[in-house]
Amino acid sequence: MVGILGKSRKFELMWKCIEEMKQFPGFISIVTMSKVMRRLARTGRWNDAVEAFRNMEHLRLSKDSEAMNIAMDALVKGNCVGQAHLVFLEFKDKLHPNLSTFNILIHGWCKARQLDKASLIMGEREIYGFHPGIVSYTSFIEAYCKEKDFQKVDAILDDIQKNGCPPNTLTYTIIMLALGKAKEMTKALEIYEKVRQNGCLLDSLFYSALIFILNKSGRFTDAVAVFEDMSNQDVTPNVLTYNTMIAAACMHSRGEDALQLLIDMKKKSCKPNLKTYAALLKMCCVKKRMKVLNYLLNDMFREDVSPDAGTYTLLVNALCKSGKLEHACAFLKQMVLKGMMPMGNTHKSVIEKLEEKGMSRAKQQIENLMLRGKKGTTREYWLLIYLEPSSYSFPSGHTATRDLSLVNHTLYPMKRPLPWNNDQVDLVSSDDSSSSDTDVEASNTKQSVNNDVNISLSAAEAFVDQFLATKLTDQAFELKTSEDPLIRSARMYQEYMKRIPIPNLRGSLIPCNSWMSLGISIKELYRQPLHYLTNKLLKQWDQARFEEEDHHKPLDAIIHPIKAETNIWLIEEVHRLTTSHYHMAKLWLGEEKYHSFIDPIFPQL
Repeated sequence: MVGILGKSRKFELMWKCIEEMKQFPGFISIVTMSKVMRRLARTGRWNDAVEAFRNMEHLRLSKDSEAMNIAMDALVKGNCVGQAHLVFLEFKDKLHPNLSTFNILIHGWCKARQLDKASLIMGEREIYGFHPGIVSYTSFIEAYCKEKDFQKVDAILDDIQKNGCPPNTLTYTIIMLALGKAKEMTKALEIYEKVRQNGCLLDSLFYSALIFILNKSGRFTDAVAVFEDMSNQDVTPNVLTYNTMIAAACMHSRGEDALQLLIDMKKKSCKPNLKTYAALLKMCCVKKRMKVLNYLLNDMFREDVSPDAGTYTLLVNALCKSGKLEHACAFLKQMVLKGMMPMGNTHKSVIEKLEEKGMSRAKQQIENLMLRGKKGTTREYWLLIYLEPSSYSFPSGHTATRDLSLVNHTLYPMKRPLPWNNDQVDLVSSDDSSSSDTDVEASNTKQSVNNDVNISLSAAEAFVDQFLATKLTDQAFELKTSEDPLIRSARMYQEYMKRIPIPNLRGSLIPCNSWMSLGISIKELYRQPLHYLTNKLLKQWDQARFEEEDHHKPLDAIIHPIKAETNIWLIEEVHRLTTSHYHMAKLWLGEEKYHSFIDPIFPQL
């Protein structure tokens, strides 16, 4: 429960759950607090994660080196190694750091590509009596591999061999994969031979990396031979290995081999995931193999793999490019009804294709669907979906039937597979059996609707009211027609931002790798949101650095942290005080993911 609430960013409810667990001795463990700190750190609430660690004794948990390592590891994985280092400095005299403590810090600084600070931690570790190990050296090797500095990688390999600390399989895997990605296949295969000569135990991760680089270099036959050799080496392929092989087979138009691999992995109790199906779905869309696509979608249901926004986007784009517009429109509509907005220019490409084919009615329906999806879910929106025929009329003669199962799929997600009828999309389920009261209720609702096509308005309103009460009880539905909802939202947002005062007491030295990371640190430090336009500008500044020679350098090594922070606050003041809400509403209307630039921090005014 704590993990689910943290993952969905319901932190107030998460802490209430923790308070309730305090009443039962033994309910709160180090595993519980590990989930709390990880969820907080991954959402940028680094100070809250540190406070959770500091207050562990109030929850009757001992604050030892293991707990400190968990907190530091959560911060490192949340891209805040600087905060993890501060935790180490605060508690290193009270708690006894161990080898894992230093490995976490070294990995964090290497991940941030600040190798000088990682080297300082390596030196400090020796003061505590811990000698360098292969885990620390591997962190340095991985950092140099990302920079494609293979000379330094070779130098580190020579040093660790002299120190009697031979590389392990993971070290070799990282080097081989980096060489393969850099198109240094000869050297990559030399690593493979060296591993076998040194007698290292090869694992599925090593084989997956080898298969990947062989396929990337166009050597699919060799990749198949390596995959078949795994059984001779007593190495069992895992889901990553199968995903790599399936993607390789699809890339070389070996559809039958890819499907056979899917069947084989399920026979060996290796559960497929979304990445397993992604390559297969794309291949079927490109090859226009609709029956196989139907089989795969139903197989996803049987394996309890639910499509996400990426899967829907893949299907819509691939079907659109293949000319299957009726299917692309059906998936696009179902995607929006499930509360997922298309990625990139997905819906725009569909609209352009519909316009080219002269399908004006279908185009208008997609435009209305996207407009209402951006404005948010309202009672009138769902009422329109209920009463409006859910598919489209096409010049070729295809006329899809009234389909209310899209709403039923949203009400009762993943209760039934996605059935098709030959090549035509038919989202009405043909499975009349049910295994639960919910299935019976959904089936009865659908059957009664299909028996009476001319539904009265009152019946439609009753159904939509029940839907909103069941699915969306935590949302407010305002029916104000005097002002456009998007303009009203922009006006309320701008008025709120104007009331937040710019902090006067500043001057903290905030370490940062990029403008966006500096913005995140500022929000955490001052507990204030940054304006929507400021967040967008910081991202643009980071993107502008990609072509520079020093783009790999941390920002604080180029611009003094105080100057950088002052610059942000000056721009923030301009945006808070002078921005027109009409201008913002216009920007929001043309941007699908504008919510990602609006901060979820609301200080008390």
